[in-house]
Parts: sequence; structure tokens; C-alpha cells
Amino acid sequence: MKIGVNAGFLKKPYTGIGQYTHFLYKELLKSGDEYVLMTPEKTGFKSTYVLNEISAGPDSVKKTYWEQIQVPQFLKKEKVDVAHFPYPCNPWYPYKIPTVVTIHDTIPWDFPEYTPNVLSKLYHYQSRKAAKRAAKIITVSEASKKDIIRHLKVPASKVEVIYNAASPVFSHDIKEDKLKEILDKHNLKKPYLLYVGGYDKRKNVNMLLEIYNKYIAPKYGVDLALAGEKLYNSPLYDDPDNLTQNPNNSSLKARGHVKRLGFVSNEELAAIYRGSLCLLHLSKKEGFNIPIVEAAESGAPLILSDTEVHREIAGNGADYVDLENEKEIAGKIERVVKDDHYRRELLEKSSHLKGKYTWEKAAEETLAVFKSLK
Repeated sequence: MKIGVNAGFLKKPYTGIGQYTHFLYKELLKSGDEYVLMTPEKTGFKSTYVLNEISAGPDSVKKTYWEQIQVPQFLKKEKVDVAHFPYPCNPWYPYKIPTVVTIHDTIPWDFPEYTPNVLSKLYHYQSRKAAKRAAKIITVSEASKKDIIRHLKVPASKVEVIYNAASPVFSHDIKEDKLKEILDKHNLKKPYLLYVGGYDKRKNVNMLLEIYNKYIAPKYGVDLALAGEKLYNSPLYDDPDNLTQNPNNSSLKARGHVKRLGFVSNEELAAIYRGSLCLLHLSKKEGFNIPIVEAAESGAPLILSDTEVHREIAGNGADYVDLENEKEIAGKIERVVKDDHYRRELLEKSSHLKGKYTWEKAAEETLAVFKSLK
């Protein structure tokens, strides 16, 4: 079987879609089938074809032309049996090749701020129409499946839930000397709290920082480490500099401090999870949220926002907080800082998630979807 893929997000390996494309196809390439993976530039990933974007025009136009014209035409020329689009970018026009599109979440369709101008509104309108025409839709949680059915008005049988996973590196053992070396490199000293992810407003990083600065930093010598970076200069993304580099911020004179780590490799991130008191994630909307699985595989406790998808993915493996209750959030963070018994309970809970989600299983289920269309 010959499978064509828009693998453009391989050039953004730190994003959720980048991780999904990388690890899913790392496993699928072992299947013995033939794959045509298209990227707009070299990525170092094997079995890829570089198809350069057109040189003229705004970035948004070049990206759309690459997605809608260049990739579909190349896959037709290659005579693939099935085309996979790992995010909603399958052709807006009738396309004869059986198509599978992965929709990770419906966030751009749920929140108007994600479509701030006419071009973005048009792009997402066309993406929804195109996704509805796909032969199969893959999504990454039952919560997202419900949202997709609501938005697209498609039958449930058309949408397959195939869970994401964490890189295998997060389940590897880490020796104490290596752990210390990585923490020293990032100027981290135990104990510290941890957030991993982006800075979209829906992720509530500024809420986390405000609670930390108000309730934790003044009383405890426990830092808050932020792993990840702001990808775009846009009103959609919080700027944590406002709370971490303001000289009038009282937390800078407090016992604990916020530490920006930026992007770090998975190998280093595994150690950073392992050394943390817990992962804190207060997002109000996710499709899956890979960091919570990474943290569990690495041996970190979890305190998460009480959302449908977090309950689905983590189940009894985490403690949950009400996003409307600042004092409850602060209380549970403070408890994990000062109560070793509570932290051990959380660690025991998260340990039950180890091995639950794997890319091997995701690849097997994805390949079954492809083969159902042949």
C-alpha cells in the first residue's frame, strides 16, 4: 500500500502536531508499506520528499498554496492509495484519492479569537468543509470526537479515536549524575514546580504565574519552571515576561522564582519532569495534552484543570482543580510543596498511566484506518 502524507509539521518538532507526525510515522515506517512524506524543507526525518513552497507572497498564502495545490498534486502524480493530512488541511476541492484527516481539537472553531481576520475565518471555514468530505477522520480523544461531530454534523462511525502518546525517551531510566547534570545546566535546584507547553491564552499560564507569585513564591523556596516558548507574536499568546521580568513584581524578591527554560530536548525534558515536585497544567481546552503523559511516564505527579479531556486521558492518575477557584488551586499547589505524603499519593496515581498510551498502538490503529480505504 502506498500512503501519501502532508508531513509539513516535521519542521516544527516542538509543537503537538509536530510530535504527532514525527512519532506516528517513525512507527508506521516499520510497517513495510510505502510512504511519501512531503515537507517544505529538509527536516532530517527519513523517507521525506522536500517540496519547496513558492517564493512569492505572504507566508499565509505560501503555506495555503503548498497545502492545497502543491502537496495534493504531487500525491496524485505519485499515485498514492491513501492520502493522510495530520491536521485539517486536506483539499478544499473534490479530490479523488481516499483521504484521512486528523483533527486534534476544535479549538479554532470554538473560540472566535482564533479567527481574528477575514483570511483566517476563510481558512478555517474551508478546512471544516474539507474535513467533512474526508473518507475518515482521526481524532485523539473522545472529547474531541464529540466536538467534531457537533461542528461537522458527521456520523460517529466516520470519526476514529486514536490516542496520542509520549516519546519512548520519557520512560527511560535516568541516573542521578545525569539528572543533576541536566538540572544544573538549566539552573534548576530541587524542589521546583513545572509547567510544560505553549502560551496560548487558553492554557492559562498567566493564571498559574499569578497564583504562584501570590501564594507560593513569598512563602517557599520553590521555583516554578516553565518549559516551552511563545511561538508567535499574537494576541492569542500570553507573554509571561510581563510576570517574570517586571522589576516591580514582588515574586522577584520572594523565596521562589519563575524560571523560563525555553524549548528543551525530550531527553532533557524527561529529566526535568523526573526532578520536579509535579506538573501543573491549568488549560481550559485541549485535544489530548501530551505533556501529562510525558510527565507520568517520567515519574512526575499531576495537578490538572478539571476538564473533560483531562479526566479522559489521566483518569484517576491525577488530582484536579476547579479553574474558577483560585484558592483551591493555590491550596493544592501548596500542599504538594509541603506535604510529602500527598505528593507520594499523587506519584502513585500517575504511575498507573505508565505504558497506557504508546505510539506503537497508535500506528497499528492508524494503519488499520488506511487499509480500510484501499
